[in-house]
Amino acid sequence: MIWLRGVLFTGALAFLVLTFVNASWLVTAPPGRPRLIANGGIAQDYQPGGRQAPCPARAILPPLHPILEDTARAVFTARRMGADYVAIDVVRTADNHLALFPDADLGCRTEASGPASQKTMAQLAGLDVGLALRVGAAACVTAAFTMFVADYAERRSALVHAGRELNMTEPGRLAMSSLGRAVAHESTVAAAVAAAASLVGAAAPLLFGALVPVPAWITLAIAVALHPGTVDTRLSEPFQANLPQGQLMTAKASAAHLLDLAGRLGREHSGRHLAWDGSEIPG
Repeated sequence: MIWLRGVLFTGALAFLVLTFVNASWLVTAPPGRPRLIANGGIAQDYQPGGRQAPCPARAILPPLHPILEDTARAVFTARRMGADYVAIDVVRTADNHLALFPDADLGCRTEASGPASQKTMAQLAGLDVGLALRVGAAACVTAAFTMFVADYAERRSALVHAGRELNMTEPGRLAMSSLGRAVAHESTVAAAVAAAASLVGAAAPLLFGALVPVPAWITLAIAVALHPGTVDTRLSEPFQANLPQGQLMTAKASAAHLLDLAGRLGREHSGRHLAWDGSEIPG
């Protein structure tokens, strides 16, 4: 049994040694900090496998918030919530502008059909107008119905209660009188005001964004594709043999060039594909 004790002791000792040398406190912390990348900005939840479907918009679960992914509001909200980077789906329009649209077909999210790349920016803006009107109409109907039902129910209940207080043989008689008709008229007016306010509040921001161009001196965001050059990595190893002298860069040098170029970009560069040195790459 002595040999068994020796085996158990050796195993326990080996276990302690492996536990000690495999401890996370022995590993040096990586430089920098973790970076948060928001895919699409702020998105809705999808059914299982919905993001990989031909039309992901049809697989969206009941909305938990009013923001759709790959929109300006989604991008700005993600940044306000602490995202370091936002990954977006950009498509080049027929008139050489950049638009945010994540699906292969416009029919997934609009009343149009076909790829967004086959439409001009003006045509896509027209789709935004249609969306604004539909959203405004839905908000108008919902507000009118909700306000009328709630307001009239409260006023009619007060009339019925008054009839009971007056010991009327028919407590609901007041609600059927001219006073009841006046109450219905006041509830209708309240519903109309609520509907108008909801229509303006829901449709106006979308219409403004679709119809009013952003002044040239205001830059909300620009979209530029940057090429890092040929970087000395395993990915570029098969191509390095035929590379001219001096064109191979380290990852640190390439990053420095891209950061310097990013600091010099302006509105006039939006929609262009630039190399690390600022030269334009033909589309």
